[in-house]
Amino acid sequence: MDVLDAVQLWLTWLVNGFLGLLWLAVCARQDLRSRQVSNCLTIPPLAGGLLYAAAQGWEALLRTTLVLLTAAVLFHLGGMGGADVKILTALAAFSPLFLLAALLAQGAAGLVVWRRQGGRALFPAVPAYAAGAGLSFVIQFVLPFFTGGLS
Repeated sequence: MDVLDAVQLWLTWLVNGFLGLLWLAVCARQDLRSRQVSNCLTIPPLAGGLLYAAAQGWEALLRTTLVLLTAAVLFHLGGMGGADVKILTALAAFSPLFLLAALLAQGAAGLVVWRRQGGRALFPAVPAYAAGAGLSFVIQFVLPFFTGGLS
């Protein structure tokens, strides 16, 4: 891969990451305001993510399916909302790093809420997903730009 191909690939990831963060920010705002996220915001990325994972091969499809099944079980047990299932599944398909960062941020936020409230910690999780993915984006794309990682 020559330099031009590498720059083009990096720009593609940057634009896709930015669009993913924009989508998460809109979902997070809706989650904060109404404690629900519209299916109009979550079903298209879920469907696109499943198709994308299938096109990427068995590893991506397996990862996405495992996240979907695990999240669906947690939804059934009352541990998360339906939007959480769809958002996490889309993240698993499109950006495993965003997924990991989103889950770490959700866990940290959940721990803080649980310690403050005790017992069952109910909180809108999508803003934590957005924060975690945003931090991952900064570490993955923005930091290397300022530290000479692109040269």
